[in-house]
Amino acid sequence: MQLHKLILPVLFIFIGFKSFGQVITTTPILPTKNDTITLIYYADLGNGALKGTSPVFAHTGTITSKSVSGSDWRHLVGTWGIPDTTVLMTSVSPNVYKMVIPIKSFYGIGDEEEVRKLAFVFRNADGSLVGRNTDGSDLYVPLDYEKSRTENPHPTNTNLKDTTESLPLRYSIAGIIQNVDDVNVSLIRFSESGLETVNKSQLINGEFSMRGSLAVPENFSLMIGDNDILSSIPILLGADSVSIVADYQNLPETEITGAPLNEEAKKYFKRNYFNQPPEHRRDAEVGELTIQAPNFNDGFISPEFIQREKNALLQYVKEHPASPVSPYLVLQARLLFEFSYDELKTLDAYYDSTLNKSPDLIIIRDNMTRLEPVSVDKEYTDFSLPDTSGQMINISDYAGKCILIEFWASWCAPCLGKFPKLKNTYQKYKDEGFTIIGVSFDMKPDHWKRAILKEQLDWVQLVAPEAAESEIAKRYVVWSIPANILIAPDGIIVGRNLQSFELNEKLMEIFGF
Repeated sequence: MQLHKLILPVLFIFIGFKSFGQVITTTPILPTKNDTITLIYYADLGNGALKGTSPVFAHTGTITSKSVSGSDWRHLVGTWGIPDTTVLMTSVSPNVYKMVIPIKSFYGIGDEEEVRKLAFVFRNADGSLVGRNTDGSDLYVPLDYEKSRTENPHPTNTNLKDTTESLPLRYSIAGIIQNVDDVNVSLIRFSESGLETVNKSQLINGEFSMRGSLAVPENFSLMIGDNDILSSIPILLGADSVSIVADYQNLPETEITGAPLNEEAKKYFKRNYFNQPPEHRRDAEVGELTIQAPNFNDGFISPEFIQREKNALLQYVKEHPASPVSPYLVLQARLLFEFSYDELKTLDAYYDSTLNKSPDLIIIRDNMTRLEPVSVDKEYTDFSLPDTSGQMINISDYAGKCILIEFWASWCAPCLGKFPKLKNTYQKYKDEGFTIIGVSFDMKPDHWKRAILKEQLDWVQLVAPEAAESEIAKRYVVWSIPANILIAPDGIIVGRNLQSFELNEKLMEIFGF
């Protein structure tokens, strides 16, 4: 696995994806009543009532300062059951419909009335089929009505107060993607609850564009196609006008211009991971992270490499305490190697308070809080998962043994690459009180069971199909796989994410040989 594919596209490695497709999206994301928006409706999302239906009509109104409740629609447009061309949507692709709305004139709104939300449901021609949210509720687009107050739709020579600092970060992305059919292009973020779609566009004749706004700079990926996280382009985005040129067959070589934070992150990775001079680079250090050095330390990176990179990262954070790139880099580095709770605390002391709303830093701090009770030298916490027969197994069932919890999945090539050496270790110590408990993040039981047979794994096998959202992944702060936890016979955690030689060293300490 090449290093640039492991580091830069962060979302490639995260497990347990859960897509949260938005039923409607708008450009811009947070409009004012003076804007013209492009609204996209995804008929196969939400309650899916209009999936495969054509034509599709909008039924829409507004929630304003004159509404008596949050569901009191005003300024309704369209007559139910009549195929009114005013609200006829344009078919963009199967189950994707577009509508351009100049908000103020479309709804007939005066200057004195604040618009809080735009309200929508969607229907077929006679209104017998209605598209709504999954729970049957109406769909809403929030408006930036506070900004509307500062906007002057009829410019004069009056001096308006400069509100630039209070405005959201507005971005635009325009791109060309070659060698792929016209598909959806989604701007997605990784959160604790899974993957969220932030913005969406349609690739037409190889080109796409999108606009939106952010509260703070964030780490995103552009996903090409629906639910295809492996076909993604990572990007650290702020108030940027971004240009992207990509080849679908070679996404790691995508050219991104106009995103300075993203460029700084790429320079860091190149400087620290790619450009080590040969005299400072040993096969045992870089291991499988370069295809030029396949024979190395069990397919992993050495402690020397890890410590060098940790030192470089600490220095960067110290020198750039207020840069959004700093927590971003720490988040990415955790996909290569784990920081201890104390190391994260040391890093945390350098972050400037202006980063407190950084989504990356929020994730790091949340995980730091959860890591503390399951760190080395802490007592393990019990859990229960089903084995291949469906029987629930507790880790406490093996109390008194030395236990290795090995997190893996049948689709994870690095996980499978560990098994030959791990089987040797198991055979050496299993009669001495050593056991392995495999915890799979497979979502397809058949694939999981076939992999167990193919790899000839004869230790306990459990499955957590919710993957990163499973209780055990959250409890033990498993960011990516492969991962492991080593528990001594007295129930104390003595290792996390041990490489093969590190595991054997620990077992020699425990068993004396």
